[in-house]
Amino acid sequence: MTADWPWYLLPLITAFILVTIHTYLGLHVISRKVLFVDLALAQIAALGSTVAFLFGFEVADPVTYYVSLLFTIVGAWVFSITRMRGERIPQEAIIGLAFAIASAGSILFSAENPHGAEHLRDIMAGSILFVTPSEIVRTTIFYGAIGLFHLLFYPKFILISTRPEEAAERGLNVKMWDFLFYLSFAVVITSSVRIAGVLLVFCLLVAPAVCGALFAERLVARLLIGWACGLLAAVGGLGLSGRYDWPPAPAIVCVFAGILIGAGVTGHIRRAARPGMAAVRAGAGALLLTALGFGLVGFLRSDLARSLGAERRPSGARAVHSPPAVPEEAHGHGAEEHSIGGTLGDLRIALRDEHSNVRARAVEGLAAQQDRSVIPDLLPLLRDSAPAVQEAAAKALSRLGAKEAVPELIEGLSRPVEDEWVPLEFSKALAELGEVRGLDALALLAAAGEARLVREEALRTVLGLSDLPPPAVPDPTPREALARWNVWRASSGAEGPRWDAVGRRFCANGAGPSRK
Repeated sequence: MTADWPWYLLPLITAFILVTIHTYLGLHVISRKVLFVDLALAQIAALGSTVAFLFGFEVADPVTYYVSLLFTIVGAWVFSITRMRGERIPQEAIIGLAFAIASAGSILFSAENPHGAEHLRDIMAGSILFVTPSEIVRTTIFYGAIGLFHLLFYPKFILISTRPEEAAERGLNVKMWDFLFYLSFAVVITSSVRIAGVLLVFCLLVAPAVCGALFAERLVARLLIGWACGLLAAVGGLGLSGRYDWPPAPAIVCVFAGILIGAGVTGHIRRAARPGMAAVRAGAGALLLTALGFGLVGFLRSDLARSLGAERRPSGARAVHSPPAVPEEAHGHGAEEHSIGGTLGDLRIALRDEHSNVRARAVEGLAAQQDRSVIPDLLPLLRDSAPAVQEAAAKALSRLGAKEAVPELIEGLSRPVEDEWVPLEFSKALAELGEVRGLDALALLAAAGEARLVREEALRTVLGLSDLPPPAVPDPTPREALARWNVWRASSGAEGPRWDAVGRRFCANGAGPSRK
């Protein structure tokens, strides 16, 4: 069962598969000097996905994939016929225009759908955390076939990428081979965007190839260096994602930024006429940037920055979701309102802070104390103006086993909200407190939630809290898993399943302890 595997295993395997094929293709992109072709094709694939979404198809639907593939094939054909000898018009100009047009089209089509902005966010960030073993197997076979195709025609592809004039003199049909290259490239990009999102796909295509090009001349050496850097970034990014609950794709991209900076500095020092002096200058530059960073943070936290912001804020303007201002003496720590002490008193004071992130951190700190006396302090925060604080309060009350929160959580599910993660956390808290209404609310979100990530999280939670037998087939689809849960739920009759406090799961028909 995949539920017994570490959460990071499948995303890490997926990231390495993506790095393997994208690093190779990235070397071609660098040789052709068309660094943004993958970003353009990824955005064209996103445009195709947006068009399918406009007609009611989700990102995971096969129809969406084939529509995106059709769009990218058209893009590949355009890029293959616009490569001019002598570069009278640089191909990068065509690629940039294609990216801008595809982006504009995605925005326009998204505006026609009330959930378009959410769709664009999902396309940019991807869903690498929710990849399944079957997807990994399919992707491996698929990319393996693409790799074999490039291996069979490797001399021709390398020649048209590095020396197109010589390829034409040898009688090669450059436009045809260009189209075949861009066609295989488009197929890979379409599949990768569906898994990892536009941002991570672009980074994995360019960044490993750049690292390889900095330190090696031969293709094999560049590939090995690129693969090593890609794996390091994936491990580091997923580690940060798990530690700080960050989105995995942006976390991997930011780790790669650090790797690129380190690689660039190292390469500069190696190539310098006086490596020692180059290292000293690099160190001095790093210290200067660090000092500037601390200075900027200090300024943003200062009274001067706040007074300047207040002067320029229009009369009556207030931050979105910002609660009423709290008198200075209520903070208890003057200008240091962003720092939170570790005592119960400090954390309780921080609950009244004007900044929602401070209130949310205070809620987490109170939950970590495992002191039930804080429950009355947390209950009002289920109605906080900031969704993040509401979510943190629901998690904390569930962790403390606060049955007193059940009526407020149930009432909260009936309130209209813009952030779908709020009812998700409220439903999870209810279910983890043994209330079957929370379990049913999770199932409803799994079936009809607007955000795909919310649906996936709700389904994973509802299955984890139910004493279901193992599925008949390995790796069932979400629809099959939800149908299996509905059958299990119906078997419990009108009274519903019984909560087993020891196993912390619901048991059908109130029979026996929950299965491990």
